[in-house]
Amino acid sequence: MKAVIVAAGMSTRMFPLKEARGIPKCLLPVNGIPLIKRAVDQLHWGGIPSVGVVVGYKQDKIRACLGNTVTYILNPFYEYSNNMASLWFAKNFIGNDDFIYLHSDLIFDTEILEILINKYYCNTIVVDRKECDEEAMKVILNKDGKLLESNKSIPLEKSNGEWIGLARFTDGTIFEYCEKLLKDKEYLYDYDTSAFSIMTKTYPIGSYSISGSKWMEIDYPEEYFIASRQDWK
Repeated sequence: MKAVIVAAGMSTRMFPLKEARGIPKCLLPVNGIPLIKRAVDQLHWGGIPSVGVVVGYKQDKIRACLGNTVTYILNPFYEYSNNMASLWFAKNFIGNDDFIYLHSDLIFDTEILEILINKYYCNTIVVDRKECDEEAMKVILNKDGKLLESNKSIPLEKSNGEWIGLARFTDGTIFEYCEKLLKDKEYLYDYDTSAFSIMTKTYPIGSYSISGSKWMEIDYPEEYFIASRQDWK
């Protein structure tokens, strides 16, 4: 098993935060540890030594933080694309291996990852079944928990929860769907969930519900302040 962390973006929504100016968001420390270093450590502790990090914006700073503990994958078009493109650039690194996929602005208790690794052996996204706001990456699931669709524009009343930015894929099939979409420039700025929503129609993507478990995606300064005041396991 391998892992991919996408960390190429500029995270402009964090720029009002003084500490975030001039560094990738994933280098912001929580409890004294940069977000991305915590994620890499969690993956290593979970028995995944082969971790690929997709870099772009201020990549030298990420390299300085992580050193030779990971494999670096460049998204040279990070200014003109979104995380679906960053995921696609990991295609050669993954090949056809089973892999964990996560966003670099995510913080979560290690137990969530341990369960995903040890109890879910099929294509799986991690979902918090909760009431969502407009900004959340919402999901629609069928009665068996299979993903039907995921995007931010899903009406709140139809949402079954939020994808937290952590998933498992059994092979490299997801890259085929990213590539199909990225051939059309219209999709360059699309989220990775655009590919998930198409793939699941042919290759089902299940869900792992973590209702009540502790996690945060850090998009805005106020979310960073909240995460920094908490203890994380």
